[in-house]
Parts: sequence; C-alpha cells; structure tokens
Amino acid sequence: MRKIKRGEYWPLNKEVLKQMYLKEFKTLDKIAKYFGVSKTKVWYYFKKYSIRIIEQWERYGLRKFTEKQEKYLLGSLLGDDTLSVHHSKYPFLAVTHTINQREYVNWKYELWKQIVPGDIKRGMPIKLNGKTYFADRFTTTGHPEFIKFLELFYPNGKKIVTRKILNKLTPFSIAIWYMDDGCYNSLKKRAMLATNSFTYEENLLIQKYFREVWNISSHIGTCSTGTNYIWLNTENTIKFFEMIKNYILPCFDYKINKSLIKKTLFRRNSVYYGKLQHYISTTNCKKVK
Repeated sequence: MRKIKRGEYWPLNKEVLKQMYLKEFKTLDKIAKYFGVSKTKVWYYFKKYSIRIIEQWERYGLRKFTEKQEKYLLGSLLGDDTLSVHHSKYPFLAVTHTINQREYVNWKYELWKQIVPGDIKRGMPIKLNGKTYFADRFTTTGHPEFIKFLELFYPNGKKIVTRKILNKLTPFSIAIWYMDDGCYNSLKKRAMLATNSFTYEENLLIQKYFREVWNISSHIGTCSTGTNYIWLNTENTIKFFEMIKNYILPCFDYKINKSLIKKTLFRRNSVYYGKLQHYISTTNCKKVK
C-alpha cells in the first residue's frame, strides 16, 4: 500500500482502515498516529464501518498449528506441559522446567515463539514439597487451536489419559513424553515413565497401549506415596529406545543408552549373518551363468 499523506482521506477511508488493521495488524494507536487524528476518532470509524476487532492471537500470524506442534502437544501434555484458561478467552500453553533443563526449554520456545508474548522468564523460584527450585518458564497467548486439546486432556478440569489420546501418539510424541517424564536406570538397564499423576486404571491403559500398538511389554511400579509409574525391563527398554532414538535431543543422551542399542543391533546382525552362512554351507547352490 502506498504511503498516505495526512488528511488525504477525510473522513477516514474504510478500505484503508481495514487494510491497515485486519491485514497489516497495526494497532489503533499506530493508525491514529499515521492519520494524525485521535484514537477516539479511529474508534468512531471502526464502529461506523462495522470493522471487526481482531483478537490477540490473530496478531501473531499463526492461524493453524503445524503437524509438528500438534504431535508435540500430544506428548507434552502427557508430560510436563499444561493448558490453562483462567481469564483468557482461549486456552494457553504453559511450559516450565528447572534451570538444569534450560536447553530443553529453549528448544520448546523455538517451536512456539511465534505465539509467545515476550521472552522466557529465567530462574523463577518455585516451591514444591517444601523445597525451592529455580525454573525457566514461558506461556503462549491464548489460541483457539488449543481448545480441542483442552477438551481431549481436561474434559472435567483435570488432566487425564485415554485410549483415544494414546492412539494419536507417534514416536515423536512419545519421545517428547519421555524427555519430559522419563528416566533411565543405567545399573538395571531399565527405562521408566513417571506416570504418577495418573490413576492406577490409567496406568493399566498405558501398559495395554504399549503392548498392543508397539509390542512393548511393561510393568507398573508403586512409589512410597502410593502413586504408580511404568517401567520396562532391558529387552523392552531396547525396543522403546529404538522407537524414539531419532527424536531424542542431545541434551537428553543420558536418558537413552545408545551403546545398548548398538550392541543389540550388532548381535542381531551377527545372528543373521551366522544363519545365512549356515544356509549357504548346507544348501547345494548352483552357480548361475
């Protein structure tokens, strides 16, 4: 749009106002300054021309979430991330991790920064179980795309897990869940998912899902607090790691034993090669000219 001189349109031109406000996302203050009139005057013409008021989320330019963002949400909402509404019209995403996981927060921020007002809040003190921790945190603006996830994970105001949610997971989603709430016992060579916020029945649902969908068997453990968690023996830990290894960030290498995976693959290849050699030696193969 060409530069408009002050007073060129008087009264203010409807199409120019719509262009500046609805397409260029200029604020009322900037529009008023541009035309050299008061904000009240601009507001008057907005009403006169029935120009709709855009919502805050529209100013960020992200109308629809990407496939990666949606897959991320499926895993992160099973993990540490939360959706809230409070006084906002639409739900917003809150991401909080201790400062030890700053690199992870930075990675999450890059995924959502288009709808994050401001920067990451660093080193915020958080009290938990009588102890004080320091965390990095950011929240997105409220967005209508979060509504379906709020209805899926918080149908009654409390986070739940259902088979419907689990069936939507991809290896990337599960990797996010594991990076949020998983850990690896290097002595026992076992992976664990801290599913303590879910009920025992929900843990049974998770256990059944991994067995039926990914052929990964698991066990349900009980903490001293009476809450439950999922743990895998070594064989199934290897299966689990093979599924998510391509999506684990370098800062979480300690959560996944890559050498264990390599040794397993080497053994499998050795067994295959041995069987192949045995087949060749016991079969009367004719040379094909």
